[in-house]
Amino acid sequence: MSIQVLRTGSASPALHTFVAGVIGAIGTDAFISIAHQMSPVKVWQFIASAVLGPVAYTSPQYAATGLALHLATALVWAYLYTLVWSRVSSLRNWVLGGIVWGVVVTVCMDAIIAFRGVLEPLTPSSVIFGLVTNVVFYGLLVAAYLSRTARE
Repeated sequence: MSIQVLRTGSASPALHTFVAGVIGAIGTDAFISIAHQMSPVKVWQFIASAVLGPVAYTSPQYAATGLALHLATALVWAYLYTLVWSRVSSLRNWVLGGIVWGVVVTVCMDAIIAFRGVLEPLTPSSVIFGLVTNVVFYGLLVAAYLSRTARE
């Protein structure tokens, strides 16, 4: 007996972008948790505090808000990466795309956090940590995944 598998087409670009955003969020959360030796709940409370203020540290329940905010942010950045880099056909060079995108994400997120008034003063180590987080554990992960799945 023989079984034939018929493919009806590949997954949609929106699905690939969603998966890339989730991968990037997991990568950054895992790296931050390990590097700071803190639970993901504390990381998500910190993220929630950027919007809700210090009240986010009063209960672990605020971690759900932080997780939702971080996931939404990661999905938006993944969507923007797909939109921008597919326009200039750089999805083929995912390493360059991931590095550049990680730097863009770092600069923009620091600007947003500074505008909110919750950005700590930048030090050389905090800048390096932010770049490693967003270049290696977000930008490169998103770019690598999308370079293998997204097709123009």
